[in-house]
Amino acid sequence: MNQRNIAAAVMLMLFSITYGYLTSELPRRTLPNTPDPAFMPWINTALLAGLSLMLLAGGLRAQQSDLADAPNPAGKTRAGVFLAAFVGYIVVLPVLGFVLSSIPFFAVTMMLFGERRKSWLLLGSTVATLLLFALFRHVFGIVLPRGVMPAIFG
Repeated sequence: MNQRNIAAAVMLMLFSITYGYLTSELPRRTLPNTPDPAFMPWINTALLAGLSLMLLAGGLRAQQSDLADAPNPAGKTRAGVFLAAFVGYIVVLPVLGFVLSSIPFFAVTMMLFGERRKSWLLLGSTVATLLLFALFRHVFGIVLPRGVMPAIFG
């Protein structure tokens, strides 16, 4: 498993370098007070490179064990539930809007990663959603889907 993580980290790092290079010459800002077309590719490149480095560090640090290569049927079930939740999230996002669809999606994701305390599920998914909304809306200036929110709150 460690060799797979190291190989995946190296491939992802090469991909992020290639992606960053290919998107480095995108045109600059065309409208005032808006992010230019090169903004999101640089965010994606930095995030992918950072995650690749963390995967590489984890692969180098981890110790080999007999259980690491054992099949994990629960992991396949968890991946299927996550995929179904993600598809459902994408379907209801335009209808319900970012806030109302993200809170249950983040709660399901937190449950899949082992969180069982209901208060933390509710608080964590709500805080994460509101922080992401504020980040994209007020820092990046990106309008997220509002869905039924204007009808509910006037």
